[in-house]
Amino acid sequence: MDSGLGDDEVVPSKLDKDFSVDPPSVIAVIAVSLFVGSGTLMFGVAGIVTMLFSITNPNHEDGGLVGVVCFGIPLSLVGLFCFLLYWASLSRERLRVQHSRDRLVFQATIWGLGLFSQKRRLSEAVYLETDKDGRNAIIYGRSSEGVEWELDMSGVVTELADAENPFNPPYQKWAREIAKAVGIDFRME
Repeated sequence: MDSGLGDDEVVPSKLDKDFSVDPPSVIAVIAVSLFVGSGTLMFGVAGIVTMLFSITNPNHEDGGLVGVVCFGIPLSLVGLFCFLLYWASLSRERLRVQHSRDRLVFQATIWGLGLFSQKRRLSEAVYLETDKDGRNAIIYGRSSEGVEWELDMSGVVTELADAENPFNPPYQKWAREIAKAVGIDFRME
């Protein structure tokens, strides 16, 4: 008898779990964009313009190697630091444990747009290993062809633990939760 679900539709299992933190609020995105994003533009552009001016006008009093080393490179580095801070504050990582599809899905997003996605078979996962505080969590597995693989969960664990308690994050607790949801052993180095 036809269930009417189709071949690619699967009924979600009660064991399916999604490990992610809430995306940043609109106000947070605006505030970060306004302060850190504008710093990225101001310092980055000022550094590049200073370097270009110094290279094209080497005989000017602010030109040449002095302009590049004393002004251009430091301003560009401050702009790069602001950009990395901006990127880190708006990017999120997520792990989806899908027992109904025998799949582990790791996704990295910024503003909800997918940057990176990695899929592994859930049945191939063997164990999750962390360091003593639980911050560096990695899922190890072996494919049916015998190829070993790793899935780094450090970002997911850090985001979940920091969201729960920013002053004393329970990294190990979240690493254990992920191992339990996947149905694999939890190990410490």
